[in-house]
Amino acid sequence: MKKLILFCLLAALLTACTPPHQRDFLSPAAPESASPALVTIAATATPAPTATPMPTAQPTPSPEPTVTPVPTVLRSVSPAPAYAPENFLKKWEVFQGGEALDYQRAEPLNFGAGEEYAKVEGVVSFRGNNYRDGGAYGAVDLADPKLTVVWSNRIGAITNTRSGSWGGVGWNGQPVIVRWDEETRNLMNVFQEKKEQAGLTEVIYGTLDGNIYFLDLADGSFTREPIDFGYPIKGSVSIHPGGVPLLFMGQGINDRDGHSASRSGWRIYSLLDQSELFFLDGKDPLEYRRHRLFDGACLVDAARDTVIECGENGLVYSMELNTHFDPAAGELTLDPTVTTYRYKADIAEYGIENAPTAYRNYLWFCDNSGMLTCLDTTSMTPLWARKLQDDVDASTVLEEDGERLFLYAATEIDKQGTRGNCALYKLDALTGEALWERAIPGGSSGLDAGAYATPALGRGDLEGMIYYALCHTEQYGGGILMGVDKATGETVWTQKLGRASWSSPTCVYDENGHGALLHADGKGMLRLLNGRTGEVLSQVDLGANVEGSPAVFNDMLVVGTRGQKIFGVRIE
Repeated sequence: MKKLILFCLLAALLTACTPPHQRDFLSPAAPESASPALVTIAATATPAPTATPMPTAQPTPSPEPTVTPVPTVLRSVSPAPAYAPENFLKKWEVFQGGEALDYQRAEPLNFGAGEEYAKVEGVVSFRGNNYRDGGAYGAVDLADPKLTVVWSNRIGAITNTRSGSWGGVGWNGQPVIVRWDEETRNLMNVFQEKKEQAGLTEVIYGTLDGNIYFLDLADGSFTREPIDFGYPIKGSVSIHPGGVPLLFMGQGINDRDGHSASRSGWRIYSLLDQSELFFLDGKDPLEYRRHRLFDGACLVDAARDTVIECGENGLVYSMELNTHFDPAAGELTLDPTVTTYRYKADIAEYGIENAPTAYRNYLWFCDNSGMLTCLDTTSMTPLWARKLQDDVDASTVLEEDGERLFLYAATEIDKQGTRGNCALYKLDALTGEALWERAIPGGSSGLDAGAYATPALGRGDLEGMIYYALCHTEQYGGGILMGVDKATGETVWTQKLGRASWSSPTCVYDENGHGALLHADGKGMLRLLNGRTGEVLSQVDLGANVEGSPAVFNDMLVVGTRGQKIFGVRIE
């Protein structure tokens, strides 16, 4: 009996000493009533990233572990019965090589916390990471902030038979910004003078004129020749978060000058020589919707060499890249194995335009009908699903608070007709239940109303806030920027924009975690605001509609306009 007591005391002590980053939200197994069964991952220590993308208000030191009580926050994933997938989906299937199969990954995907996503310095994907809660890297000086245009770079346009002209940068149009290490930079086909430039920070931007541009963050000059893709790129490019020189790009439009593209889809390029290494055809025989394009940005589990991408054909692709990268020989090859998830539902329209969010082996995405799904990527089966108010193009934003996972979403006003409501949600990401829901009446135009911008989640001294940019509201006529209490969903402040806004707001922080909010609107006005009050601290006119979303590296911001320009703006 004494041995048993000693054993129990020892077990309790070991539990109490478990560091916070090793605690799991999820208990080892789901209850028997959960359907289908969830696959969870034993918590493992995650290697520290090489850089911290966003400072926090109170940086956590790394002292020797001490014995502290462990909160009783572990719980099973238990989807609410109302959101069981069979209530919304008629069937779901998994395919490899065109053949249906019972799929089970040998090594489950394991997306960690958002700040751990990138192992390189910079903003590597749309909204920065797998939580889609970023868009900025490093720190800025907010003592007396001012926005100053440092450089601009003129780009072009493409004529489209159905839409007139596609020029500049469109929705969702965010660049990636990365500071390459010297070894990788020397392997690339960057201009020689840029190879010799210490600390080169490169901007990579896919644009509506059919090019992927490579620019020096410092002055906007070209770092290498663009990739002349030839058809408009609406979405955002991504790079490999582990530092492998790979670029991921989805095609947004398949028509130019009266000619349709011979093939349309999603591509992977080598950043050593800009060659195309892989093409995923959007014209998929498994599709329920004949749509070949990709607007949403992918996610990469670098440790497991796997990419997740969602298509406007309504399919979700998991691709094990089987990457071979030999820096000494300058060799980079891929041999992807593609696994496809397909679902069927009584909905008006398939198609996934938002960028998925992820945590551990769980993936969240929403389609053009408003169907929001939580997918277990280990078995590629849905865990829960629910119908939101309307079409959702804005990406969902994931938040963890040490105890629970939350998902923030916002809808368009599309399927409802010319008048309707934009719905804002805070959901329990593991059950699908709404913690709060708001309806914002739209304007009478019926054109691009509601939310196209992905919300921004506050940290540091902006903790407790979430920010939405909306189009064509009934009360204000044009677009608005809203600061919302994330606990209650209540409006804290509103900034009237006067015109629709598709650009996603972005939070920036100083070294002490003091934050401010950046936003660009349909008139081309770029503003830096007090995130607590909505007061404008500084603004600059970029001269044309901003549909794309900015990326920030330290004190420099990059964003493009429909006026055929890319701007570098300093926050000083």
